[in-house]
Amino acid sequence: SRYVIQDLLGVGTYGRVSLAQDRESGDLVAIKELSKHKVNSIGIMDWVRREIQILKTLGKHPLICTLFDVIETEETIFLIMEYVENGAIETPYDEHQQFPEETCRKYFKQMTDALDYIHNVHNVCHRDFQLSNVCLDKNSNVKVCDFGVADFFTMKEKSHQLFVGNSNYSSPEMLMKKPYYGPEIDVYMLGVCLYKMMTGFLPFRNAQAKLMGCMTVPLEEEEDMSDDAKDLIRKLLEPEPEKRITIRQIKQHPFYLR
Repeated sequence: SRYVIQDLLGVGTYGRVSLAQDRESGDLVAIKELSKHKVNSIGIMDWVRREIQILKTLGKHPLICTLFDVIETEETIFLIMEYVENGAIETPYDEHQQFPEETCRKYFKQMTDALDYIHNVHNVCHRDFQLSNVCLDKNSNVKVCDFGVADFFTMKEKSHQLFVGNSNYSSPEMLMKKPYYGPEIDVYMLGVCLYKMMTGFLPFRNAQAKLMGCMTVPLEEEEDMSDDAKDLIRKLLEPEPEKRITIRQIKQHPFYLR
């Protein structure tokens, strides 16, 4: 075969991810192997097909983990993906890692630019935007990955109502299963990412606190955080989606522009 397996990177519910070398280019790739039997038995084949469609639509972008190829056999689907050397910003082993504000700004700007691209160029919402789905390449640049619950959206109507992803990152309207467009929930999750990178903790203790907008530690009490960062986090974590900051507005915010 064209790919030589070198190592096992991880095992998931539906299959495994291996590190392999492409014989033709010599490059390292990650191969996501999905058992059709397992995928069908849980009824998520449509999700898998949509993820492939979305990754093909997004194509090659410096801030998104690229899908190079899809190989399908009778029993297995193989996704040949870009290998991202440094893994996720957050792993289960360093759950409370904090970053200096300048590092947070760099990662945040790149995450914002990635969302700008998927939302405004391709009408895709990620819906599971969390630090374990944002990887870093060898130059410590962001690569957004795992589009497993992503979907296309239209701003003509709130066509989504499904709760997917991680409730620690989900927006209030998603938790309440209210209809939503898509981009506004990714923006909320981006706010959780920024807060967590800066403090090492999630902003809310539980769903109830989130719905009321009661942060575990009020922003006023965050001494190591600049006023610009506090102001932006407040706007990102706005409980009412209509009042929440948009990607275009984020790119005009002093925290982003600094």
